[in-house]
Amino acid sequence: MKISVIVPVWNAEHCLSRCVDSILSQTHTDLELILVNDGSTDASGALCDAYAAKDPRVKVIHKANGGPSAARNAGIDAANGDYIAFADNDDFMDRRQLAYLLALCLENDVSMAVCGYEIAPMDAVPAAEPAPLQSNGCEVIDPWQYIERLCTPLQVLYVVPWGKLYRRDLFNRVRYPEKTLNEDDCVIHTLALQAQRIAVSYAPLHFYCTNPESISRKGIPIEPWIRSIPYKEDRMAILRKNRKWGVLYRVQRLFFYNLLLERSRLPAADRSHRRILYRNAFKTWLSLLSNPSASRREAASMLQLLAAPDRIIGKRNEDFLV
Repeated sequence: MKISVIVPVWNAEHCLSRCVDSILSQTHTDLELILVNDGSTDASGALCDAYAAKDPRVKVIHKANGGPSAARNAGIDAANGDYIAFADNDDFMDRRQLAYLLALCLENDVSMAVCGYEIAPMDAVPAAEPAPLQSNGCEVIDPWQYIERLCTPLQVLYVVPWGKLYRRDLFNRVRYPEKTLNEDDCVIHTLALQAQRIAVSYAPLHFYCTNPESISRKGIPIEPWIRSIPYKEDRMAILRKNRKWGVLYRVQRLFFYNLLLERSRLPAADRSHRRILYRNAFKTWLSLLSNPSASRREAASMLQLLAAPDRIIGKRNEDFLV
């Protein structure tokens, strides 16, 4: 089974080799590594080409800068594998990751598998001899359970594109929305629904490196976040159509608070965007009222917040995960 590993690359000359080496040293060797140079202005493009010259499994795409979604989509279009995996250019993999995820897919007859991750500093070095694998086994869940976990403290594990293996046909009609914030969260419910059954293990085989130079949430324009709203509404519409009231309540609740959190981050002078976010929060609250699983007490609390939305200032997304 061939696996296509897609890595968006942008100005990563300081860490790209660590990521690429960890992929090319995987115990599962039937793979192609697609490096998508997304308009880098440093030596990243030349480094990608150097890897391609040394290893025939490496394919390089050079394109104008379009962001991680555009880079991933270019990689998906070029992929020839039976399965697809993703990695960020500043992360790295345990060399057993791809083999482990593929085994989860094949042994459980599923088309999507998830593994755990560890947070590592930017100067972390992959272990020459990985520690014995620590895992509490594997569970197979349905898409409704998967979507519900997007509203829990484990949401990062379930929403990010990396640390997962997808059968190629899951992307036949799915692409990451471009110029949109939280693009992974925009499509994960669609991928889970298509997969129907997902194998989940908490074995920490992916290493997410914290980059102090990455763009913080503060200062990012609000328009990309607003462009993600229709995807969240699509998720809620699917849950309502399938009468998954309990899961819908969790999704509605988190979406409501996130809309007001984003509004609280905007300056008072930005009345247009603040109005859009407030209007969508009010619409979500109205929709929640017709959900038989919704808590009346929670609905009343949310109404009070709508009456005085600035009370949410200082809160975080984590405060509303259940």
